[in-house]
Amino acid sequence: MRTQQVILGEIVIDKEPIELRAELPFSEVGKKTAVLKDRLAYLLDSRFRPANPEPPNAPGLTVEEAADSLHCRCRTVLGMIKRGELHPISDEDGELYLDRAEVESIRHVRLSRTPSRIVPPK
Repeated sequence: MRTQQVILGEIVIDKEPIELRAELPFSEVGKKTAVLKDRLAYLLDSRFRPANPEPPNAPGLTVEEAADSLHCRCRTVLGMIKRGELHPISDEDGELYLDRAEVESIRHVRLSRTPSRIVPPK
């Protein structure tokens, strides 16, 4: 299950602020963050300062964005998925997303396999 780390806020103990973070399932970040902030505010009263709402991070690259990054066509990316070279995640709408780091590592491998142009010495 894919997770995302979020900043809930900070608690002040002996005039020292301590940042509170949580790692939540990606699909439930918005809802669970709000619930946690509400409970912490109730339990800790004035010692808790909730963080500003964070925009959700994009779940990854779309097939089109991965193709642009790899300088290839979408069909090539889909073939890499079928061969198991890339491992997509799908959201609740069925949209496929690819991990940026995984695409970047594939990009470096593809670039290293590209034959370099040999320039004759002068």
